Amino acid sequence: MTTEIKVVQDPVNQALSALSSSAQTLKTPFSKEISRNNQMDLVEKIGDINKTYASLIQQYQALLLNNIEVTNETVEAIAKMDENIATFMIKSR
Repeated sequence: MTTEIKVVQDPVNQALSALSSSAQTLKTPFSKEISRNNQMDLVEKIGDINKTYASLIQQYQALLLNNIEVTNETVEAIAKMDENIATFMIKSR
């Protein structure tokens, strides 16, 4: 029975790259302005909701990109640690 833990980075890196591309192209489907001359309450409320939604999308995008970066750093750290352990085990023989 083997106790080896293999770190396979390629699938993780590919998935993170795809997720990063998707996150960077995330856009709100709503127009920036609904109507310039129309001052109806409903239009103003929809405009406010649109601004809030756009802000939330931007915050989500920033959080998602940050999580991707942290995950990449973690995968790299695990791979480096795996390398160090392997080197130590070879030297210990």
